[in-house]
Amino acid sequence: MRNEDTEPVSIVGISGSLRKASFSTNILRVLARESTPAIDFNLVTLEEIPLYNEDLDREHGIPAVNTLKQLISSCDGILISTPEYNHGIPRVLKNALDWVSRPAFESCFKNKPVSIISCSKAFTGGVRAQHQLRETLVSMHAQLVMGPEVVVGGVHQNFRDESYTDEAGLALMLKVLNRLRDKALCQLKQMEPEMLTDGGTRIIYADSLAQATAVHDLSLNDNHDQARAKPISPLPQAVLQRVKEYIEEHLHDKLSLNELARKTPYSRAHFLRMFRAATGTTPHQYLTERRIEQAKRILQEEEISLIDTASRCGFSNQSHMTRVFREQVGLPPSAFRRRP
Repeated sequence: MRNEDTEPVSIVGISGSLRKASFSTNILRVLARESTPAIDFNLVTLEEIPLYNEDLDREHGIPAVNTLKQLISSCDGILISTPEYNHGIPRVLKNALDWVSRPAFESCFKNKPVSIISCSKAFTGGVRAQHQLRETLVSMHAQLVMGPEVVVGGVHQNFRDESYTDEAGLALMLKVLNRLRDKALCQLKQMEPEMLTDGGTRIIYADSLAQATAVHDLSLNDNHDQARAKPISPLPQAVLQRVKEYIEEHLHDKLSLNELARKTPYSRAHFLRMFRAATGTTPHQYLTERRIEQAKRILQEEEISLIDTASRCGFSNQSHMTRVFREQVGLPPSAFRRRP
């Protein structure tokens, strides 16, 4: 059984300010320092993100934007700390969100738990920026974490050297961070139950985690207090081969993520990321491809019913196999079998 107090969660903190001594950035630094060890807190600033230009938003994209998308994809939750400029969010933050909101309705923010902290020298604490930011995030299909809004008024009075002097305010911000962690853990549980389902069949289902398996992660550079990209190591070839062989031997079985992860020395979440880094695909996608390949071989070489073919390939029934086969191959199994 997992201990939720020690279950690691990766949180990316995004600052909405470029200023070197930014209060928003410094709030994230304080939270990174004061948060529980179970939170892998990583700070992102947006200096290298260019102005959004749809002409540049093409297949290969912009390196800095691609890295930002990968960092967001690989985390479990996001905390945005922003100032308020002219009753709204800073253009640098809105610009970055415009980039990462693509493709529309399927971005790296989709279904990602997000919390917000706003701050200002004024007593209002950036509440209008927070409201505007919430509208933008809702349009991106992010999962806003419910709870009291945290607005830090008179923020310039709360810093002394590298310490944060408002202890009550700090406790409130840490509660926001912990609620974000709880939401991320809850979502991971929902996406990674003991036996995951697809179309009524108990099989590995990692598509909902595809965004969480990008090949880059983020670590905090303690020397410069900046974020830097760190590649996630792929599964070692020997381990990957062992997992693939196990899948081949059990294509007809009801496989679970836990079952595959136990063939490795890694946790489920880390196994997912390392498998994606090694193969470019999720375990569910790989399993589906292998089942389809086996179905194609059976259809070409053996004279057995479609019901028996579905059973031998691990599909719940003929209807399920037909649907997946049509999606992957472009025609139903019966038509594939009749081909010359």
